[in-house]
Amino acid sequence: MMSKDRLSQYIRQRDVLLTDAREQLKGQRAYVHGSVIRAQGPFNDIDVVVASPGVGENDLVSAINDLPTQIDYVDFAQTISDRVIGSRDITAGLDCAVVADQGDVLSNAIERRKAELAAQGRYVIHLLSLEELQETSGRDVRQGQSFYAAKRKSGSKRSIMRGCIIAEAMSPAGLDVTDERTRFERLYDLGIIDEEILTAMFSVQAMLPYWRRGNKPEDWDRSLGAVSSWVRCVTEQGLSFVRSTVPHYYNDNQLTIIAERDMILDPGTTSDDLLVLWKRLETAGFARLREVAVSLVQHENFPTEEILRSDILSLLPDVRFLLEPKE
Repeated sequence: MMSKDRLSQYIRQRDVLLTDAREQLKGQRAYVHGSVIRAQGPFNDIDVVVASPGVGENDLVSAINDLPTQIDYVDFAQTISDRVIGSRDITAGLDCAVVADQGDVLSNAIERRKAELAAQGRYVIHLLSLEELQETSGRDVRQGQSFYAAKRKSGSKRSIMRGCIIAEAMSPAGLDVTDERTRFERLYDLGIIDEEILTAMFSVQAMLPYWRRGNKPEDWDRSLGAVSSWVRCVTEQGLSFVRSTVPHYYNDNQLTIIAERDMILDPGTTSDDLLVLWKRLETAGFARLREVAVSLVQHENFPTEEILRSDILSLLPDVRFLLEPKE
């Protein structure tokens, strides 16, 4: 099957899932985000954010159209936050669809956030390019033999997500939140991705579940390598683009976040400086970061022995794993 035909199939599956989600989540404020919205199939689960007051775990929807759900229950203020820390904030803002609302309050907030992100294209390129370098160049503590490591490799699921957003942000139209086509369709129509790369992207996504069973798929290296080369090229172009001009319109928060990323990427950053950054991030609370904390603890000079397992950042599953002693 041609990759464009597979994309059409995933779009149809997405539309069915969204119809079912609207039915099952009636009366709440909720939106779907992630790979289902991007039509980055085949789908393994469906990510849902519920922002309804008083909604708790007892209201959990375990599956939508037989696809397992990953549900986050959040305060409504978190949902409309304009703090863009990493790719999770960006994709949750750009790649999302409201499936349940009360008086269009959530829908209006989501549309406003999409427009704000689209207007910050340069910052999005800069942040995602640095994140791509961090996440794919850090120490591979699981030696590549896990679903965790496989999903974070250059050319894998997270890398594809970042590369496509960077590529679209650099395109003439930028991040177009009014275009109903998927990002894959837009990039394909622009000639930024071709049949071979799109096929490799879908193949990587299809092979990821094998890693849950500890099995390396037979065609993994070839597909991953093709996508990785494309993402590296896009990332290099992205960094060249943002560094060619002065970021005079970055606000103080954005400048701080970029400086943090640069510090973590610098192999010469001392353990003392890394510890200071850890403590600074701690004071910002649990929701402050995930990707930055993961990259931070993977730095060769990170003072693991000085970190308390009761620290807020230590409670993040990815960070907790990285801090655990390895045999």
